[in-house]
Amino acid sequence: MSKFTESERAAMAEELAINGFNSLLRLIVLHDKNIPDVTRAKYKVGTYCCASGSAIKSWSKHGLRGVYVERALEFAACYRLSIKAHQLQPTKAIVEQPG
Repeated sequence: MSKFTESERAAMAEELAINGFNSLLRLIVLHDKNIPDVTRAKYKVGTYCCASGSAIKSWSKHGLRGVYVERALEFAACYRLSIKAHQLQPTKAIVEQPG
């Protein structure tokens, strides 16, 4: 049995998703000399994912969701970046992992 409430798990999952998304952006900046900052990286990922402007803006507050996770992973694979789905969309097991 979990010691966390559903709302606590959701908040932790969202925080982890945001951290994973920000890590992806920083990795892109490090690996593409034509992308000078995380803002450009965010919109490059958004363009690749065919996301609307409002969806792209929401990623900084909520992380990637749904089909955008897989598309972002495809984009990351173009750079051979080591990032996995559970970093962008944490599972219940990841959220409740101690330490």
